[in-house]
Amino acid sequence: MTNSKGSTAINTSAFICSSALVGISIATIYLASDAYVVFTNIFPPGSYGWGPSHRFDDPNGGWNIYVHYNRSSEIKTYFAAAVALAVGLFGAFAFGLSIKRPHAPLLRLSLLGTEVNIKKDTCWIEPAQAGHHYFCSIENAACNTLRASDEFGDENFAIADKACLQFRHARYMVIPLAVVLLLLAGLYGARVWLSKDQKGEDEHAEARVRALRQDD
Repeated sequence: MTNSKGSTAINTSAFICSSALVGISIATIYLASDAYVVFTNIFPPGSYGWGPSHRFDDPNGGWNIYVHYNRSSEIKTYFAAAVALAVGLFGAFAFGLSIKRPHAPLLRLSLLGTEVNIKKDTCWIEPAQAGHHYFCSIENAACNTLRASDEFGDENFAIADKACLQFRHARYMVIPLAVVLLLLAGLYGARVWLSKDQKGEDEHAEARVRALRQDD
């Protein structure tokens, strides 16, 4: 009876964790993808004017720089969220129906997927070099870099602020993904231990039944 209650508690907790993984993963993917579409629609990769004279259309002053987007950190975030989403869906089904436990290699893969580098990209363009090609994360471009461009008008601050916050939140959400995945892995371990304990009790009970039958 105790093992049955413990198994039910573990299955319930794991189902909640799996559902949380699904929700957090979907939110992470949405925030990052929406910010990318909105920001790059206004500021696509390419040439941008630099220097105060650009604002006054002076062809003899200022210069241009070239901005390219490095999406490696963003791709890692997508990967972590996608793997966590797969684990969450599988766990919600498996634990929710109390049929099977999540497959161990899948859990290990999901934990590896959350090892995303959350360090801030370095793409500081002060002082800018004329004609230089800069490779920036989209988050850094939205939060810092392109705000110094002469082509960044007051009307763009709201868009940049939204993209900056969404990219930043999506990146930071990798942390709760990792925490929930670790908790799910712990529940998986407890489920394995409980199953072995239950198996031992069943074997012991069967042995007692056989012994009683032999006595009769």
